[in-house]
Amino acid sequence: WTSLSWEGTEAPPPSATMSWKELTAAEREVASELCHFRDNWDGLDMTPNSNGDFLYPKVKRRYVEWDEQPTDSRRIAADSLSYDRETWNFLGTAPIEGKRWLELTEHQKSDAMSLGFYQRTWDCFHNHYRSYAWVELDRDS
Repeated sequence: WTSLSWEGTEAPPPSATMSWKELTAAEREVASELCHFRDNWDGLDMTPNSNGDFLYPKVKRRYVEWDEQPTDSRRIAADSLSYDRETWNFLGTAPIEGKRWLELTEHQKSDAMSLGFYQRTWDCFHNHYRSYAWVELDRDS
């Protein structure tokens, strides 16, 4: 990625359309730093990564299918976060996932925290830092 491709003014690199197994080891490492793992990179859902090293603990509840969630969790997810069965089960499809933590309302933050998220885990595993500008990304942190 370059700053222009990250910001959407240039085409993304070829790796953006590759499967996880097609990525080089270096590309997988960088993807992991942005909280991607094989299943969420390839668009497979609901399978947590138990072998990866991530900066923050993964919110395991997020990788449990909608129908397997407790009723109260489904109610919270549907409330201000506007999830439904489809957007919950297909990672990255809910509009709320395009927002960084600081863009959420206080109500949305409260609901997200009730589901086990906090700022770093939201930005990492939900948003994958997509709402950050290139200059905001720090490769060393």
